[in-house]
Amino acid sequence: MSDAEFFSIARVALLVNLPKVNINNASKFKKKKLKKQTLFPFILE
Repeated sequence: MSDAEFFSIARVALLVNLPKVNINNASKFKKKKLKKQTLFPFILE
């Protein structure tokens, strides 16, 4: 799978799961103070 394919799939997964992820993990992410925001935490939810 190419990077472009991966990120297009990741983007769809992110859009589908975004509301749930934001509610569940916003406080966790703030506490961690991530230097670089990635898609992987969202995909793995």
